[in-house]
Amino acid sequence: METDIAALINAVRDNVAKRVHATFPDMESNTFSIIVKQTVAAMKTSIQENEHKMKITGSGTNFLSLSAELRNQIYEYALQPKDASVPRQRYCGCGSMSTCSATKLKPCRKDNMHDLRVSRKQRHKIPALLHASRQVRSETMALFYSDKYFAFRIPTPQLRNEAADWLRAIGPTQKAMVRKVILRFQMTSGRLAICVCRVLRGMSFFRSVPLFKIRKEHILEACGLDELDRNLFKIEYRHHDGRIVELKESDMISISGPHNMEGEEYFELV
Repeated sequence: METDIAALINAVRDNVAKRVHATFPDMESNTFSIIVKQTVAAMKTSIQENEHKMKITGSGTNFLSLSAELRNQIYEYALQPKDASVPRQRYCGCGSMSTCSATKLKPCRKDNMHDLRVSRKQRHKIPALLHASRQVRSETMALFYSDKYFAFRIPTPQLRNEAADWLRAIGPTQKAMVRKVILRFQMTSGRLAICVCRVLRGMSFFRSVPLFKIRKEHILEACGLDELDRNLFKIEYRHHDGRIVELKESDMISISGPHNMEGEEYFELV
């Protein structure tokens, strides 16, 4: 311990001398020596006063003894990147999640021995840092949820409720911390318009939504998110030329090209 302290003090002395000389190159040598000695002496005194604590704990410091500012900087680095795509897991009993073709309406093609429809189980994965301790969890929870945007890839209408299911699963406290959710529809605007129209008409027998007037609020309603603030959500869809396009608040989407609403298996809804 004494050897380590001596080495630390020598290193601090050299560093202080270099920094002072670089900042004040014209300083008199006597003044320079006094400043360096006083700085090193103050640090040495502080180390000696706390040396018994270091011996008891076995280390000079721990993470929670750092300042709140420094801890927050570490949290920000640890919780990168900003995009937290929420994973989707599907189970039908075949044991091959990556190649499973099952939906709630038809069995998996890989296994003729069962006729199970898939039941989706969404696992909300949070960084291991949030499990470190109760204090760390309380400090990082708000940062994790408010500083990220959570993206949901929606390739078929059957998966349209996953964002709503996830927000329900994380609980009201964490849901209130979320600042941005992205719904990434893997379909063109025309197909998306058909999907939304059919869902809304199914929710209310007498409801009629014109296909050329589908707006952001209609999509959120079809996804079970209409009770939340619309500004929380960003909606993206695939343009007919392959580009990913964001649906603005004032935008409307309509059918582009021929579509068979009744015969298209792709739009079988739950």
